[in-house]
Amino acid sequence: MGELILCKRPIAAIPYYLEGASINVYSLEELSYFLYHHTYQIPQDFMSVELCHWIGKELHIPELEQQLLEMLKENVPLHIFVGHLLSGTDYLTAGEIRETLTKIQNFENKSDAECRKIFADQLMDQKAYIQAISVYDSILNQDNVRNQPQLFMGDIWHNMGTAYARLFLFPQAADCFEMAYQRNRRDDSLNALLLALLMGNDGEGMAEKAKKFRVPEAYIQRAREQMEAAGESRDIRLFAQSVDMYNLETSFYQKEEFHPDEILRGWEDDYRKFYEE
Repeated sequence: MGELILCKRPIAAIPYYLEGASINVYSLEELSYFLYHHTYQIPQDFMSVELCHWIGKELHIPELEQQLLEMLKENVPLHIFVGHLLSGTDYLTAGEIRETLTKIQNFENKSDAECRKIFADQLMDQKAYIQAISVYDSILNQDNVRNQPQLFMGDIWHNMGTAYARLFLFPQAADCFEMAYQRNRRDDSLNALLLALLMGNDGEGMAEKAKKFRVPEAYIQRAREQMEAAGESRDIRLFAQSVDMYNLETSFYQKEEFHPDEILRGWEDDYRKFYEE
């Protein structure tokens, strides 16, 4: 999972595969780490006889295995099951266990689409925009997507548009914001659509959408003012200066067998650093 985890209990010879998250775990500590840091990725079938038997056979904790099997028979809620499992090791503090169980209770009675959206929103908070887009897209491609409330679907489109915008993919962002506004009719989605078109320097698209959605001139003017204000900020100016240097630097990097895409990615990283200051 990318980090060193201190394990005080036995390590399993055969890992337990968390199918929904595509992760192998080899110890109770690793499982605790996953449950705490990736709560919204807990598979729907997490409470299983197979998990209980793995804990007994591979981790050699038969008492915990029997206790969890009894809970399965009693059909306890997921947060109770996980709470007992986490209490079986001292990897997490009491506060971290409470935090994990609170998160589980928040999504316990939600649909799969709602849980996946929560996970994608969490990825957005972590600036993992590409991964978030992938999760949002998976929700939009579910078979029962038409059964979801329009406002909910609008929020997914809006958040996906935000992810594209933060990757400087403004045409894709504009498409998402348009889909969002068609469903939620919220001013923030309309304003984001206008800003994405402005950032993409798509004047024709701006005129088309303004006519299509009967956008008042005041809305367009507000978006332009927001754009101008952003353009005056230090981070935007520095990024713009880097883009202006692109043609000058491309010839040099090509001689050195560097790729322009790599240069742009570096500039984007520099931009984010300035933005976060």
